[in-house]
Amino acid sequence: MKSNKRASTLDVTAELRRNPRPLLRFALIVAAYLCAFILLDFITKQFEVLPGIVAWYPPVGLTYTLLLVFGLRFTPAVTIALLFSSVFIYRMPQPFYLLLLWAIILSLIYGLAAAFLRKRLSFDWQLRKLRDVTWFICTTVLVSAFLAILSVSSSALSNALPRGEIFGAFFQWWIGETIGVLSVTPFLLTFVMPWLKRFADGYPVGLPALRSFPPPTLSAIGQASSIVLILYWVFGVPVLDELHPIFLIALPLLWIALTRGFKGVSAAILALNSGVVLALWLYRFDLSRLGELELLMIIICIVGLLMGVVVTERKQAEEEIVSVAKFPSENPNPVLRLSRDGIVLYANAKSGELLDMWGIAVGGSVPPFWCDLAAQLLENRENKTVDVECRGKVYSMSATPVAESDYVNLYGRDVTERIRAEEALRESERELKDAQSLGRLGNWSFDLETQSITWSDQVYRLYERDPILGPPTLEEEAAYYSPEQAQILREYSKRAIEEGKSFEYELKVNLPPGKHLSFSAKMQPIMDANGRVVKIFGTIQDVTERKRTEAERETLLEIMQGVAKTE
Repeated sequence: MKSNKRASTLDVTAELRRNPRPLLRFALIVAAYLCAFILLDFITKQFEVLPGIVAWYPPVGLTYTLLLVFGLRFTPAVTIALLFSSVFIYRMPQPFYLLLLWAIILSLIYGLAAAFLRKRLSFDWQLRKLRDVTWFICTTVLVSAFLAILSVSSSALSNALPRGEIFGAFFQWWIGETIGVLSVTPFLLTFVMPWLKRFADGYPVGLPALRSFPPPTLSAIGQASSIVLILYWVFGVPVLDELHPIFLIALPLLWIALTRGFKGVSAAILALNSGVVLALWLYRFDLSRLGELELLMIIICIVGLLMGVVVTERKQAEEEIVSVAKFPSENPNPVLRLSRDGIVLYANAKSGELLDMWGIAVGGSVPPFWCDLAAQLLENRENKTVDVECRGKVYSMSATPVAESDYVNLYGRDVTERIRAEEALRESERELKDAQSLGRLGNWSFDLETQSITWSDQVYRLYERDPILGPPTLEEEAAYYSPEQAQILREYSKRAIEEGKSFEYELKVNLPPGKHLSFSAKMQPIMDANGRVVKIFGTIQDVTERKRTEAERETLLEIMQGVAKTE
């Protein structure tokens, strides 16, 4: 086992030496992640409500995103980022080894949550289905709550946190982590990570997925403006404070979710959360209502994401229905629907030729044959195919009854070329038979795999064998020849199979009762793509009359030569 692991490690090392680009790409992603994490951490440090606890923590959303896409192999980078944050940004007073242990625990918990989604649930990290979004929200809420309990409990046990602030600290930690993930991760998974994943896998990439954003239409401009306007009304107009207008924040998000679906709402959630944080910094917001605002933001995020994915799935289903509905009209062949009594309920554009031939339109009654056929098929619940000639074309109409709806669908297929080809083939076969009959020529074949013999009609006539009997067996065929002739045929066949050679020879055929014929024969092997003989093909021609004429000529010549000598 150890030797196998060592061999595997050596193989990986050798592969990296041959092609270090995958490692370099991954290192660039890690470096970009660390820079982005540190920058976001410095920004969110300004919203620290308790030691080490912030009201909004987007770095964890960035972290969870990369763990969902790249898996547990990204956890060392997460540990480094968390350790750097604790030591240099938040300057936590705990010993270094405790901070390192806490960073490892945090990265492992988020990493295991991401692995659970990826491996156990076959999670689609692009969040294209309601199932995936629901699982994403549930794991985010539960993992954030678990980490909040773990962190606050350890702080309380070490007397770093007064007991009166335990519940508030738990709530602020959970809110900050949850909002950070729900606002950042969906946006990154939708717009950025498809591009970054292609880069990591070595595929050519262009610009990031900014092309995926909705085009800047008037509606999009209005929706973006509504976010800015609502934030100003909520935070920048003191007169409205008595009305507690915080709930108005949800309105632009709901509008965007209903019209733009999941992609639009994921971008809107990030914009809205960023706007809220900026508004808190610009305007004097009553911090006693910060918890109310944070809880509202979580609800808005969850409702917005769920509503967005439902709208997206509904739009996709509607597009699929429209696409399927267009299928008959886009069919290049006739498609019709007939009622039981032969009324045309539907006909696509290509069916116009048939309707013109029948002299009807949609809503009219088809000829009696089709009326009877529709009633018969609906009664027997069976399919049937009928060929129809129309304006020089032949359509093969497949009639399929739909008994539940009491109509018959007709699916046409243009088989004109096939019919013409079949007629041409039949004509060619007739001409070949006529030519073989005139020349008393026939052909045969022997399949080595099936050990079967095939004779043409003319061969049956030459051997005076009834075609009903079929080709003779090898033993029956040998009876037509003398033992010497049969041995020669076996030798030729053997060499044709083994050496792939062709032969020309003459046959003396014995037919009952006492009839003898002379045949001129050819034998040629047929090979497959690998050069192996798979079949033997041959021809025979009756040359009995020619041989008789040649013999008579030779006899006459001998007589004339004898007479010349006696003179």
